[in-house]
Amino acid sequence: MTFETRLSNCADLQSILNCVLDGGLELTEATLGNVKLVDQRKGYLTIAAQRGFHREFLDFFNRANVDDSLSICGRALRERRAIISDVMLDEEFAPWRPVAERAGFRSLQSTPIISGSGALLGIVSTHFPIPHQPTESEMNAVRLLANLAASAIVRVRVRHGEVEDSDARLISIVVIDDDKSVRSAMKNLIRSLGYSVSAFGSARAFLESDAIQSASCLITDIHMPEMSGIELQRHLSAAGHQTPMIFITGRPDDATRARVIGDGAVGYLSKPLQPRSLLALLNQALNRDH
Repeated sequence: MTFETRLSNCADLQSILNCVLDGGLELTEATLGNVKLVDQRKGYLTIAAQRGFHREFLDFFNRANVDDSLSICGRALRERRAIISDVMLDEEFAPWRPVAERAGFRSLQSTPIISGSGALLGIVSTHFPIPHQPTESEMNAVRLLANLAASAIVRVRVRHGEVEDSDARLISIVVIDDDKSVRSAMKNLIRSLGYSVSAFGSARAFLESDAIQSASCLITDIHMPEMSGIELQRHLSAAGHQTPMIFITGRPDDATRARVIGDGAVGYLSKPLQPRSLLALLNQALNRDH
């Protein structure tokens, strides 16, 4: 199961954080790790999920100041990641060496979870018992996981009305239609809601991009050259993607409606589209419980 699928199955914030931590440990082959989450009211980071640490570590590192540039969290935010291959040789880490030694780690990596507006949401860190340098491939994989985590966190906060307007732009809607006028009209409508939107003239063009990695919802025409919307739905399902889909068509029929809804689509609309109907389905897709 892909990390995207795992995160889409998470219904609340804590399950998202646990999933992100498990993913970070898996990607870096570590057994110790934690996820710190930004307290939106007080502005500091606190440990919200952890694996393998004892009370001394949790009490000592439970709270971190986001503005402390010398801390691991501050370094991770400043450099978009922090890697300490040996805490005993890193001068900036010197004040925390005794705690690290008793906690049983000698090296670590920290990767920030950053929203689409650039706000820090949290940090995922993994720790190693010996001097160690994660590979570039591992760090890229953790960064991708952090991006997926940011989308999932914002999704849950949008559902509960806890997200800032600027972070709503992290909700990314994809429109796929071979009719340029439809693409243009839908982009304008979705942007008016404050969401990010990208549009493609064909299912193939969409699949050749990396838009699926950040898509919160797909709105696709059914009848298109090369690959139809139904074929796209099958392809994404076979690949393990569970991104909510809304189908639109200029040739509606009950059999096709039943087919795509039965295969998991959020809705099926006829052209010309009624904005109110589309917005209702879009809201349903973004607030769907997985």
